[in-house]
Amino acid sequence: MFIILNKDKLETKDIIFYKKKNKYRICYLLNDIKLLGIPLNIKDFEFIKTYNHVVIKLLKQKDIELINEIYLHINKYMNYRINHIFQSNNTMIIKHYGDKSNIYQKNEINISIDNISIKNNCYFINIFLLE
Repeated sequence: MFIILNKDKLETKDIIFYKKKNKYRICYLLNDIKLLGIPLNIKDFEFIKTYNHVVIKLLKQKDIELINEIYLHINKYMNYRINHIFQSNNTMIIKHYGDKSNIYQKNEINISIDNISIKNNCYFINIFLLE
C-alpha cells in the first residue's frame, strides 16, 4: 500500500531534504508525517519503449507544470545546477528494478521523486516506479 499525494494540494514548502553520503534524500511532510520521496499518480502519459529504462511522456499540462514546479524548488534549495527531470518533449526516465513485461499495458502509474544523487559532481533527480 502506498500513500499517493493529491496533486492539487501539493505544496513545495513541505518538501524537505536530508544530506546523505553522495545523495540527498527528498521527503514530503504530510500532517507531521515524513514521506520518503514525493509519491504521485500519473494517468495521462505515453510509454516510450527502451531497453534499459522505463520512459514516459507526460501529456497533461497540469502534470508537466507540477513536475516543473517541484524541479525548480529542488534546484533552488540545492543551489547547484541539477539535471532537469524532463529529458526532451516532456519525457521522464523512471527507474524500475522489477519485471518490465507488464508495465507497458498500464494506463496509470505511481511514481516517487525519491532522491538527488551526485556522480562526478553532477546532480541527478532519481524517480522510481512504485508497484
